Amino acid sequence: MEFSFTGIQSEFRATLRRFLNERGAPAAQAGEREMARRWRAEHWAELAELGALAALLPEDCDGLGGDSVDAIAMLDEIGRAQAGAPLIETAIVAAGLIGRLGSPAQKREFLPAIAAGRLKCAIADGGILAPGASGSSFELRALDNGAYRAQGRQALVTEAPDCDWLLVVCGGSLSALSVFFVKPGQAGARLQPFWTIDDRPAASLSLEAVALEAALRLGGVGEAGAALADVFDCAAVAQCAEAVGLMASLLNQTIAHLKTRTQFSQPLAEFQALQHRLVDMYAAYELSLSLTYKAAILSKQAATDDQRAAVSGAKVQTAEAARLIGHEAIQMHGAMGMSSELPVGRAVKRLKAMEPQYGLPSYHLRRYRALRRSHAV
Repeated sequence: MEFSFTGIQSEFRATLRRFLNERGAPAAQAGEREMARRWRAEHWAELAELGALAALLPEDCDGLGGDSVDAIAMLDEIGRAQAGAPLIETAIVAAGLIGRLGSPAQKREFLPAIAAGRLKCAIADGGILAPGASGSSFELRALDNGAYRAQGRQALVTEAPDCDWLLVVCGGSLSALSVFFVKPGQAGARLQPFWTIDDRPAASLSLEAVALEAALRLGGVGEAGAALADVFDCAAVAQCAEAVGLMASLLNQTIAHLKTRTQFSQPLAEFQALQHRLVDMYAAYELSLSLTYKAAILSKQAATDDQRAAVSGAKVQTAEAARLIGHEAIQMHGAMGMSSELPVGRAVKRLKAMEPQYGLPSYHLRRYRALRRSHAV
């Protein structure tokens, strides 16, 4: 498969790379959590000025009308810089759900605010892609006055402590899901903040008889399933691109380390056994990159079995490659590869934290097999 970015996409990547190198490089002068706070404060506004938040939004809502290929162009650079900019939750998942399910008034209210950097969202999906899930962990009950109440708990909601709105997925079955806007400080909505292994703000979310207004519902009751599936696939492809960027960073750091460290009066890079291991790392990276490109290209079209299979294939391969490359990078750096001071350890933790998001590799492997089997029949 031949693939190349357009001239505009390449120019934007170069601009984003310069921006990330200046502001989002791994925390050399600040701690990881301080850098995380900066990305969600002044750097978030700068990303908006750069056009990164508007890139994937429709043009009639102050967006640039980008697609999945534009998304991987951005996320690859974010991964290479190990910047950790939280684009996926707001600019891809939240904006995608609003664009697919929102009323004209909701689109006018929320999408321009996302593009301008005035609004950040977190997604409480209720674990609908978790192993054995038959629905969301958030139950929805209709009241006589046309309003609703939600009840339930989710142990991990990334970006929840810093968001303006929670998008909560409710429903007792996967075929009858609904999405509501919920304010983090709303009565009955309780957040318990903590930091994830990759130093991102997160929280456990408990909803105790939380009142949900019909005006803050995205789409019809029980009609959000198809949109959620499409948007989560878009997010999975974007996350694969970030993972590929992180793997490229790990490869480059490892090669540089082997060229400078010596043993028995020669650079480690000259040892044939280590060269063979580097080749395995590079092959895994290249296969992940190719499958991510394929998934992004097919995602520009309408959802089909081939497109869904491509997304799952990219997710499975990227997870396997991330484990291999992360393990080898730490091994070749020796004990210091595990330290917080070295970017290698932080990149591996980020890759590990990304693995279960938008579907575990085991979920995507089962889906891939089912789609290929039905296609063969």
